[in-house]
Amino acid sequence: MFGSVWHRCLVFGIAFTALSSVLSCSGSGGAILQTPDEQVEASPTADADSDGVVDSLDAFPLDASETGDLDGDGQGDNADTDADGDGTPDEDDCAPLVASHAVIDVCGVCGGDGGTCLDCHGVADGGATIDDCDVCAGGDTGRVPNADKDCAGECGGAAMVVGYCVDGDGDGRGDGHQSLFCDGTIASHDDGHTWSRDCSDRDDSCASNVYDCAGVCGGDAMQVSYCRDVDADGLGSGVPRVLCDALAPVGWVQDCTDRDDDCPSNVFDCAGVCGGSGTVTSFCYDRDGNGVGGPDLVELCDSLAGARWLTHCGDNADTCELGTADCAGVCGGAAVDMEYCRDQDGDGLGAGVAVTY
Repeated sequence: MFGSVWHRCLVFGIAFTALSSVLSCSGSGGAILQTPDEQVEASPTADADSDGVVDSLDAFPLDASETGDLDGDGQGDNADTDADGDGTPDEDDCAPLVASHAVIDVCGVCGGDGGTCLDCHGVADGGATIDDCDVCAGGDTGRVPNADKDCAGECGGAAMVVGYCVDGDGDGRGDGHQSLFCDGTIASHDDGHTWSRDCSDRDDSCASNVYDCAGVCGGDAMQVSYCRDVDADGLGSGVPRVLCDALAPVGWVQDCTDRDDDCPSNVFDCAGVCGGSGTVTSFCYDRDGNGVGGPDLVELCDSLAGARWLTHCGDNADTCELGTADCAGVCGGAAVDMEYCRDQDGDGLGAGVAVTY
C-alpha cells in the first residue's frame, strides 16, 4: 500500500511490524511513530486495519488478514503453511500453533502416543483385558478370560469338576446317581447331603453293605439244601438243591427223608403199602402140603405170606416136602414098610398074623 519495507517495532513493549517510514521506535508506555511530515503518538487501543486486534497486539496492524507470526518468519500465521515452524505442515499438524510436531494418533488423540485406546494385546479399541490371573485375554488374543482359573477360582489351581453321588447311609459310597461338583469346593457345598466320589453303593440305605442270600441288608436268610415235596406231607425226596431259605418256592422242603413222595400219610403197612391193611402174623410152613403147618412159627406180613404159609400149625411130622419122607418120616430116608410077626419068645422068629410096619 505504501510501497515501503516493513520493520518490526515495539509498541507498549510489544513487537509489531511498521513501515520503513517509521524512523524510530521508542518509549515504554507508548511509541513515537515518526513520519516524514510529523511525529504521531500511537494509541493503546488503535486498530489500524480494523481486524479486531489492537495494533499493539497485531503483528500485522495494517493487514486485516493477519494478526500474528508465531514462528517469526515474517509470514503471517494464516498464510504460513507451517505457522509454528516445527517442520510439520499445518494440514498434518493437529496443533498447528504449537511447535510440537503433533499429529493425531490411532486413538484420535492429538499428540498422543497411541496408548490411550490400545487394549493389552495392542489393538486400538480392542476388547482384550488383563484378567484375574494377570493374563491378557479376550478380544483378538484367542484366549478366554480367566481360563487359567480352576473350578475353585484359583489361578493355576488343580481343582476339577468331577462326579459325586449322595451317600445317604454314611458308608463312604454313594448311590450311583452322579451330580457334577468342583472337587475344590465340595467341602463347602452345604445342601444337607453327604457326597462321595465312590458311586458304587448298591443300597444307600444299608450302611453295613452286608446282605443275606435274599438281598436283605443285615438279613439272616441262608443257603440251605431243599428237596421237592410232591405229596405235600412236609417231607421231600429226590436230589437235593441248594436254595435261599427266604426265597425257596412252594413245594420245596428242607427235610429230604420222605420214603415215598406219593404217600401223604406216610403210614405204611407191613408190606410197605401206603395206607395198606397188611399185618404181621405168626405163620408156619406146610412142607408136606397136608394143610397143617409144621411146629415152627415165623412172624410174617399176611399180605406177603405165600400159599404154603399157614396159621394152622402143629404138624410135627411136617419136616419134608410131600413124597420125599420115608415111612419113618425121615426126609430122604431109606425106611420102607414091611410085614412083621410077633416074636413072643424073643428068639427072632415071629408067629401069627403078619402086620405091615
